[in-house]
Amino acid sequence: MRWRGDGELQRLRRHPRVYNDKQIYNGLTGTFLGAGDLANTQLSLFPGSPTNRAVNGPQDPFERDNYQQNASIAKVQYQHNINARSYIRVYGYTEYSDWLQYGEGGLNPNFTGSISQDYKLGAHTRGGYLQYANQIDAKHLLILSGSYTTATTFRNNNTSTFLSGATTAANSRTVAFLVDSTNPTAGLCYTANAAPVNCSSSTAARYTLPAANGGPLVATSAVNVANAGALKCGNGPCAFYTVATGNAAVYNTVTPQFLNVSLSDKFQVNEKLSLDLGLRYDDFRYQLVNTDGGPARRFWVNYFNNFNCFDPVAEVLVTRTVGAACPAGTQPAAFNAHSDSQEDYPELQPRIGATYTVNRNNVVRFSAGK
Repeated sequence: MRWRGDGELQRLRRHPRVYNDKQIYNGLTGTFLGAGDLANTQLSLFPGSPTNRAVNGPQDPFERDNYQQNASIAKVQYQHNINARSYIRVYGYTEYSDWLQYGEGGLNPNFTGSISQDYKLGAHTRGGYLQYANQIDAKHLLILSGSYTTATTFRNNNTSTFLSGATTAANSRTVAFLVDSTNPTAGLCYTANAAPVNCSSSTAARYTLPAANGGPLVATSAVNVANAGALKCGNGPCAFYTVATGNAAVYNTVTPQFLNVSLSDKFQVNEKLSLDLGLRYDDFRYQLVNTDGGPARRFWVNYFNNFNCFDPVAEVLVTRTVGAACPAGTQPAAFNAHSDSQEDYPELQPRIGATYTVNRNNVVRFSAGK
């Protein structure tokens, strides 16, 4: 929610802000662009905004940014008493939670904008727990327990909402670049004269999204899909290669798998001394998507590595030009789009505790663990 004074509301009525609508490309990325693909565009209204309005229509000045938080949990538990000294307890649960944010007004806040434009977080968690306890004798209480938890998660921060109408960023609306057709994912772009160039340069030949009122993709130079093949880019004919659609997001789905097992013994040595002995094993495992994101992703990774060097002392990136060596004291960037298939963090944790009762008023305690 944002506060505005009466004067600000009057100004907004005279000069209302508009919904940040956009065009997107519906075709595949990581493929060569053909003449039949140019018209494959679609209008995309700002997420969550009214649909019965004009494109880039004025925003209601009284519309508030908002978010929703939802949660639910269900649990089933059962305990079986084996005898007077022992029992088994088991339970399972499922939980769902999310955080859904909508903040069109936060794109251009007048006072403060604390809500993200279109940000969705959520998790569906499932887990189970088992415990066995046995008072073996007067001196030993043995407890064995274990649990397992996993979740289906999502995180989608839709950053394309504020790229919708961008006109200054060279790549903000680019769908396809002119590349060497024999090595399209090399991360090197070409001008209309088939000269290699940094892809962020305004001279890189490309196709961009049309204006928000619709239409086909727009070529930024005289080179287009019909005549690109007549030029030689690098080692082969030139071609336009699709690398983006106009959508963008910080997005991830990680699957946590947490396991723990513990064994403890409460040992009453005598009336004055008792020991707590325990051993616990935890395994925090995260299943990741082991993929480089496809050919379009490889294009961007190679592009990054082509034009960046890393200074290990200052820990900063240094830009280089096409074919130039890295400056002295720096090294070529070596970004890798691949992630491991999983990250695993197992821990074995021994523990000991002791309590010695000196008298009714004084107790000495000791504990250690790893």
